Amino acid sequence: MDKARFFPQIKFFGEKLSDEISKKEVLVVGIGGIGSWIVEMLARMGVKKIGVLDYDRVEIHNLTRQNYREKDVGSLKVDTSEERVREINSKVMVEKFNEIKLEYFKKFDLFFDCVDNIDTKYLLNEISVYIGKPYIFGTISGNRGFFGYIDPKYFCFYDIYHGKRDCVSCRDEGIDVSSVFFISSLMVKLFIRSIFDPSPRVYHFNLSEFSIEEVKVKRKDCRICMRRDFEYSRDGSV
Repeated sequence: MDKARFFPQIKFFGEKLSDEISKKEVLVVGIGGIGSWIVEMLARMGVKKIGVLDYDRVEIHNLTRQNYREKDVGSLKVDTSEERVREINSKVMVEKFNEIKLEYFKKFDLFFDCVDNIDTKYLLNEISVYIGKPYIFGTISGNRGFFGYIDPKYFCFYDIYHGKRDCVSCRDEGIDVSSVFFISSLMVKLFIRSIFDPSPRVYHFNLSEFSIEEVKVKRKDCRICMRRDFEYSRDGSV
């Protein structure tokens, strides 16, 4: 790690943790309101490699909450994200994907679920269970949302939502841009914490009330992470 460049970070985290961050290879799925800011934070922190997975193009209404500019409208989000990372930190490797394939997830230490489609969230959860890798999820609508670090050895996303389809989503109620920055930052905080404390945890927040609380998750004969009875994938593959 370049000590001159990352001096403030090293001063706060220490050399050992900063060095661990610089070795991480992370995949971000969904480069929208949450994911686009997470990509930027990871680049500024100096992770080794960032994978960006999305098939969408930048639209004009994305500019109110996503890390894109007017000149990016019409461009693929993965292309614009790669360009942004190169401008911030040219030493960070970037790999782009436009579809979900099991082999992509196996390449990385951990992935972020930043999608706002409940079917895709359940699919990503099954991939996590199948390959045995932890991930960080986030979902937001208006001023409230959930985020957490999931390790399938302890519980999975299904244990939180139990197959329900009414997951909090910005598609339902719209979004407050300050809430996007809030949840993105805390998801990155969970990533940092997972390096030295990989215990799973889930939180709910409501910024209208300035509240945040940990959600206690109980796993009871989970059909996904215990019985591996996958619904959204074929034996964990896609």
